[in-house]
Amino acid sequence: MEKQKTVRTLESKKKELQDQIEGIQKSCKHPELKANFIQNDKGGDKKVMMICTECEAAVRYPTSAELKDFCS
Repeated sequence: MEKQKTVRTLESKKKELQDQIEGIQKSCKHPELKANFIQNDKGGDKKVMMICTECEAAVRYPTSAELKDFCS
């Protein structure tokens, strides 16, 4: 029972932190982007996205030229 309480507390804190990150990312103007690999929270497949250098939000998929630069 104690483990279950601990897990619930940690999940609650995780949700709180994710909400704070989301707020920061929504208010960011994303002035500079760079291509980088990202992976979902569950550890699934990685993909290349354009990431904001300030808030680390995945903003969009790279263009062909950006992807070519990233791979070279």
